[in-house]
Amino acid sequence: MFAVTRSKSKQVKATEESVPGTGADYSGTDESGTDGPGTNDLGTDESGTNDLGTIGSGTDGLEDEPTAASRSPDCQDSEEDPEDVRRERWRRICSHQAHDPGLAPLVKFLRGETEHLSLKQSALLAKIADQFVLDSRNALFYVSRNTPERPGDAADHLRLVVPRDLHEDILHHCHADSHGAHQGIIRTYERLRKEFYWIGMFKDTERYVKECVDCVTAKGLPRNPGPSPGNLLATRPFQVVSMDFVLLLPRSARGNTALLLFQCAFSGFIMCKAMASTEVQDMSEAYEECVFRRFGPVR
Repeated sequence: MFAVTRSKSKQVKATEESVPGTGADYSGTDESGTDGPGTNDLGTDESGTNDLGTIGSGTDGLEDEPTAASRSPDCQDSEEDPEDVRRERWRRICSHQAHDPGLAPLVKFLRGETEHLSLKQSALLAKIADQFVLDSRNALFYVSRNTPERPGDAADHLRLVVPRDLHEDILHHCHADSHGAHQGIIRTYERLRKEFYWIGMFKDTERYVKECVDCVTAKGLPRNPGPSPGNLLATRPFQVVSMDFVLLLPRSARGNTALLLFQCAFSGFIMCKAMASTEVQDMSEAYEECVFRRFGPVR
């Protein structure tokens, strides 16, 4: 099977094993970082609009609209031919791609159907056409390439371009089902990035994970530790005094096993007191002896 570009002389080999949904798992990571929030050369932003406009019809009249019920294995007939299921799955994907407002112009351009495209649209599409290919089923793929920022990416690795109508289905399978196991934002995004592509994928992943009911109810909110004592700034000597213990020292002749340290936050002056106990009463007496009697109360 070969993927076809707008040039008949340029072909990229693709197999069904390179696409999840045909049996491949979702593990691993591979992407060039262009999936995060932002826009591409098409002018498409995360709201789904682009500078190219739309061609033909929108998403009205799509057949086999994906629903939550389609995610359940109970809805599939156990006696159904796996090949028929696979063909139907690819038919749905190609149909959604052909009717997606952001992908339809690109699909038409790669097919050579440029009579309905303006000169501006054709010029913009020509700049990015080499990053996408169509296979023999007319399914649209994104070609991952090595970059200086991500040199470990596989060269010419094909990733399925997911139309907007199927974003929620893909996010569900990579986060909430047995493959995803309700991982966090980064791990869910790594699973997606290996086999799928769409503009704003990281932002959509972040939103989906934060809105996941199971994750919100099962994971506690982080504690608020309050302001750090390090935010206190001294403007004069002995305005702020810190203290700390050095423990587990060899026992001295008087039975002392610890050092209590006092330090002026302004000048850095340090005072030490050998201690045999770390009880509060002993600490108070040491503070009175080393600090209060010498320098007065801390203000």
